[in-house]
Amino acid sequence: MDRDQDHSCLKILFMRDLVHLVRFPRLRQGSQQDLAHTACDAAQVHGMGDAHGTNGNRECQLDGKLPDNAALTLARWLRYLRLMLDLVEFYGYVRLGHDHRAQGTEDHRPNQFTIISCTLGDQPDYTANVKSWLACDPAAIIIVTIAAKHDNVQTMVETLEDPRIRVYSVKLAGFRRQACEGIRRTTTPFLIVVDDDVRWSLHTLPKISMVFADPVVGGATTIQQVRPSSGHYLTTWESFGALNLVRRNILHSFLAYFVNGHVLNLSGRTTAYRTRILQHEEFYSLFQNDYWRGRHHLRTGDDNFLTSWVVQRGWQTRFVNSQSALITTTVEANSSYLKQLVRWSRDTARGYLRDLRFAVWKGDASFRIYCLMKILANYTSDVAVTVEVGILLVVTILRGLEAAEYGLPPQM
Repeated sequence: MDRDQDHSCLKILFMRDLVHLVRFPRLRQGSQQDLAHTACDAAQVHGMGDAHGTNGNRECQLDGKLPDNAALTLARWLRYLRLMLDLVEFYGYVRLGHDHRAQGTEDHRPNQFTIISCTLGDQPDYTANVKSWLACDPAAIIIVTIAAKHDNVQTMVETLEDPRIRVYSVKLAGFRRQACEGIRRTTTPFLIVVDDDVRWSLHTLPKISMVFADPVVGGATTIQQVRPSSGHYLTTWESFGALNLVRRNILHSFLAYFVNGHVLNLSGRTTAYRTRILQHEEFYSLFQNDYWRGRHHLRTGDDNFLTSWVVQRGWQTRFVNSQSALITTTVEANSSYLKQLVRWSRDTARGYLRDLRFAVWKGDASFRIYCLMKILANYTSDVAVTVEVGILLVVTILRGLEAAEYGLPPQM
């Protein structure tokens, strides 16, 4: 999905909202009275008299049981709000592509970067993914697996015949444990953590490396899209994942443009860091012993932890909104994707709550603004959609019940 396709998706969303705004069901002034009079006529035809049991009196009301204009007006304004948010987000998405903060001002050499890949060695097309990383000319690739898989991964690496690839192992599987092993063994000024299902474009690393020309940048991630896990077409569930990534690209760009380059989070799929930010014993200890509320040991949400670690120490982040830096990834091709979404949403909420606590007690004004903007960007549209749908469902049900009471077809 290139930038033109991204724009097409956005245009479809905008046109949908505009059409819904035009066709949004309204209650005309006096429509409740009209329905009440029609109900009275129906009652009289059936010999029931008027609705109040007073013969000859045509005036009839539904005693305010039908939903009035207020609920639908609120739902309509929520739709206006979503449209405005879409327009602002789209503006940030387009403008960031021309922003020097995202594109960089000079080319740091890719051979100053070490790639760290944590894997069990059973990822399909892993060899092809590693080749795409090598094509960007990094200084080294450190692959960290588990002891039981070391020989298998080493055999695969030998087929690539590239001395820049080194394989290490830890006893027990766990991304955080494996990542720490790779970070410890990094000797270059920059490192870049990459998921084992990610495939790079030819200019991914050169583009990402450019933003580190700014000495205040501590981490950077890039634009993403979903590729089919098998065959040439996305499954239904993969299509949901693809749309979700398009939305994330837009939200990252929106936040980065309006909040001094900061992003929602530094994606675990591909993110570059200054090595010295992470090469600390304190980091290794906290990263591997991360507890929620002091009781629940966290093994997911590593990207949110890393984002908070970078930003809370005064470093800035960047989002590279350039198609030449595009990476592709895979998502679950079946309903298991819903479990992924639930896990990601839970990790995101925990990360935001931690950042809010830090902002209240230790953060400065700019960090408080960043936390607030993250929450608004990520949740405002979702809340508006939920409330709007809830209102429409309630209105529809109540009107259906009232219409059924008088033997009339449902009306909006």
